[in-house]
Amino acid sequence: MLNYCDTFVLYDDIEYTKKGWITRNRIQFNGDVRLFSLNLKKDSDYLSIKDRSLAESFDRSKLLRLFEETLRRTPHYEETIELLRPIVSCGSSDLFSYLENSINLVCQQIGVTTKLIKSSDLDIDHELRGQQRVLEICSVLNAEQYINPIGGMELYDIESFKSRGLKLSFIKSKLSPYSQGVFDFIPALSIVDQLAFCGAAATKMALENDFDLVKAQ
Repeated sequence: MLNYCDTFVLYDDIEYTKKGWITRNRIQFNGDVRLFSLNLKKDSDYLSIKDRSLAESFDRSKLLRLFEETLRRTPHYEETIELLRPIVSCGSSDLFSYLENSINLVCQQIGVTTKLIKSSDLDIDHELRGQQRVLEICSVLNAEQYINPIGGMELYDIESFKSRGLKLSFIKSKLSPYSQGVFDFIPALSIVDQLAFCGAAATKMALENDFDLVKAQ
């Protein structure tokens, strides 16, 4: 989705949720799924993402060793681990800054040039939530089309978008198999896995072609 859009808004001023994928992801190791995550400082559950911090006990070297261990036998290990070193070792204790750095560096590696904007920097009513917030952001950015993952199809009313002259579409990833060595393919892992097995050029090609764009009816 980020690769397809002209402008991508990073939601940094919404409430952090443990149930999402903000601080965790999945990677394949010896044919099984291994979860990796960022340790957060204990704080109020109602703080926004930009107000959360990494725990002092967060061991960056341990996380890097996990990547080294899981990816060592992949075809594109060297280039992937060189990408991961400045991502994992980023010295910021601010959660959003740490995540933003990882997004920027991965985009550079793959060649994604989409403009990234933080939602907190936009001149909108930041108390708005859900569809109303999306519509306000689209208005401020003079957008012609709003694109969301297919899982959010039930969240939006197409007539509300039409009334503002906005198209509403959804990205549906195909998750086509790629070689994961001698093991059976496991879909929907961190992009780190695809970079390590396929390389940056093939990963970019997948981002450009391996999806359907579903228009809201």
